[in-house]
Amino acid sequence: MKTQGRILLRYKLLALLALMPITFLAIYLVLATNLFKNDKKVYIFDSSVFMSRSLALQIKMEIAAYKRSAAPVLEAINFESYKFSPRSISFFEAQKRIEHLIVLKKQHGKNGKYVETDYLKAENREVKELVLDPENTDKMRTIALKQGIMISDYKAVTRYFLIIESHFPEKDPRHFMTLAVYKAPEIFEAFATPNVYKSFLISRSRFISMRPLFIRSAQDKVRISNFDFFNTIITQQLPDGTTEVKTEEGHPTLVSFSDVGVGDLMVVSVVDKIAAFKTIDDLIYQSILFFVAIICIAIFISVISSISLTSAISKLMHATEQIGEGNFLVDLKLNSRDEFGELARRFSTMADKVSSLLTATAEKARMENELEMVRVVQENLFPPSSLEVGPIKIISHFEPASECGGDWFHYSQIAGKVYLWIGDATGHGAPAALITGAAKSAASIIETSEGITPGQALEVMNHALHSTAHGSILMTFFLAVIDPESGIVTYANASHEFPYVVPDKKGLKKKDLIPLCESKQGKRLGEEKNSKYDEATYQLQQGDSIVFYTDGVIDLQNIEGAEMGERSFIKAILTATEKSPHLAGRVDNFKKIIKEYRGNAILVDDVTMFWIQYKKI
Repeated sequence: MKTQGRILLRYKLLALLALMPITFLAIYLVLATNLFKNDKKVYIFDSSVFMSRSLALQIKMEIAAYKRSAAPVLEAINFESYKFSPRSISFFEAQKRIEHLIVLKKQHGKNGKYVETDYLKAENREVKELVLDPENTDKMRTIALKQGIMISDYKAVTRYFLIIESHFPEKDPRHFMTLAVYKAPEIFEAFATPNVYKSFLISRSRFISMRPLFIRSAQDKVRISNFDFFNTIITQQLPDGTTEVKTEEGHPTLVSFSDVGVGDLMVVSVVDKIAAFKTIDDLIYQSILFFVAIICIAIFISVISSISLTSAISKLMHATEQIGEGNFLVDLKLNSRDEFGELARRFSTMADKVSSLLTATAEKARMENELEMVRVVQENLFPPSSLEVGPIKIISHFEPASECGGDWFHYSQIAGKVYLWIGDATGHGAPAALITGAAKSAASIIETSEGITPGQALEVMNHALHSTAHGSILMTFFLAVIDPESGIVTYANASHEFPYVVPDKKGLKKKDLIPLCESKQGKRLGEEKNSKYDEATYQLQQGDSIVFYTDGVIDLQNIEGAEMGERSFIKAILTATEKSPHLAGRVDNFKKIIKEYRGNAILVDDVTMFWIQYKKI
């Protein structure tokens, strides 16, 4: 019975010691493989999108180059007979890349066919005679009538392209079309000879203009024979993007696309997904070999360890049996049951405590590292501390209450006007900092929209923050737009502390400060999805300044816990203004006042303010 018990324990230990590394290594193998696949997929998409964008830009520049070459020829055309004038011929002979140029004029009548009215051929041309596919030419002409221009590779001779362009609206009596054979070897090579990517130039009007011609590998499985492959792509409304599409045979591919920006042309890059992930299969195979080797080592070590441990336990059991029988002369230094058990207990306790301590330390370090990363990222959300835009000078001050704060301010220039942004998210720390990041992202998108008003901008930001936080974190906000030429301030308020206009005069008093509070205060950003924000205006005079701030300034506490309050805040503005006529001096004076009031007290909220001055030279 004793022998059977000892053997059973040995196998338990063997199974435990062997299964633990096997399980951990298996989990690691699965996680590492999935992570590598995702990283590989992202890398392929990023590189293929870059490829598509580059080719699209190259096509756009080539079309622009063609138009520059053809423009003087066509501008000198005789618009009565639609034949080339001597000047047109002279301009045509001076350029080197258009070898054939045909003018087509629509006939009057029911058929409305286009007939050739004149034809120019380059003297030293490589394309001796023009050979056209009537079906493709008719499709291209139909697309060109709608889109203005259409291009395709010239099937008869490589490195040349067929370009059909529509001039003037179709109903305009001056309307005519041109057909040209244009030399563009770099574009041809980019599409005709594929590498990892197969590139196509297509029209959203269901026409393939360019495709790979020279397939280097006989094992290539990505065969695209008709336009149906691109149906998923042409329905996309984005200018560029990525997706996964299967060929007619069901072969998976990774696809990226980018609009050319001319007509409805777009560049599509296709990658064989299976071939692209072949390196992952090799990695899995090598990982399995390594995994098997580790398992063998683990089993060997487990066998040795289990034998060693069970031998020591057997000796301990024998010693306890002797003590139970009354034999107290057991050499306890080697085989004492009490000593071995105490050692095991203490070691286990110590290991548990050390493990808990290491876990807590690692978690604390991780949190501190993440907070530090958030703080670094948030610092990049803020503008420089001082800025001058024409007659407007801006100086700011920001001091977070923790590693990362919930206050955010920004200033930017859109269409010649200066936008001044300031907001305060509820609370502070990482969640509030994330909301400020969302606000910055929304502001970056707004900055691309010329002519957007403060009220419209706050509606966009409200929608973005509501979609991000779903009302769990809100943000007060104030947005002002200053016209540098006229000095008119247009503003909207989302329940934020209203700024004060400080007139440029001596002997200022509290009643001289003008709050920008004429607009109706809207709801905080993120509170309701469809909130609207009213606007109001104010006319700045020469030398006037405005103080923007968050409630952290008013809620600033001293060492006794007493808040600064609005009265002391306004007094600080008046004192800072009285001591210095310059904006930088005023801000420095204001910072000294609040620093003296605070003393060594801990900040309870972020302190954010910036002071602007309107002063034409």
